[in-house]
Amino acid sequence: MTLTRNMYGLERILSVKLFDRGPNHIDLTTIGIFAITKFKEILNIHQEIVKDIKDYDTNKTIINGLSCAQGAI
Repeated sequence: MTLTRNMYGLERILSVKLFDRGPNHIDLTTIGIFAITKFKEILNIHQEIVKDIKDYDTNKTIINGLSCAQGAI
């Protein structure tokens, strides 16, 4: 699917016009600027969640490894 079709699809899903399209340019509308801000927030939260889960799993593995080592002593 092309980028243009994805952009139109997103506008259809949200029922708003995110872009002002001209013959030689494309600009974000006011609601488009707002949407980009919200999408960036969501992306940052997503990245934070992924990092936290990976860190949790790593820490759990280390803690389990230490507790096993302590049990063996």
